[in-house]
Amino acid sequence: MEKQNGWNEYSRLVLNELETLSTGIAGINKEIQEIRQELVALKTKEDKVEELTSWKKRVDEIASPTQLKEMKNELSDLQLQKDSVDALNEWKQKIDEISSPTQLAKLSSEVSELKTFKVKAVTIFAVIQFVMAVAVAWSKIF
Repeated sequence: MEKQNGWNEYSRLVLNELETLSTGIAGINKEIQEIRQELVALKTKEDKVEELTSWKKRVDEIASPTQLKEMKNELSDLQLQKDSVDALNEWKQKIDEISSPTQLAKLSSEVSELKTFKVKAVTIFAVIQFVMAVAVAWSKIF
């Protein structure tokens, strides 16, 4: 009986060790799965990095970073010019609502004619006043 009792203890010990090993192997398998998932994620990131690198090379073939910065500055300058042109167009539309360019030209010529008439009228009035003053003075003398 002693042999069987020893065998029972030995078999329990072996079973206990086998269960411990089985648990350890299951843990290792789980860790291997996690490592595989991390490797897949790293491979995906590596593919993205390679894609970005090739994209950067293609962009660098077209324009360098310095050229891109210059283009950006030129674009902002053009945007400022566009804003100025838009403001001028808006101003022009407001002026056109008041009168057209041909109406403004006609108005300008009419104002010029009126200035000429004013000068002539004031001159004639001054001459008539002078003549009247001379006539009154002449009548008092004689």
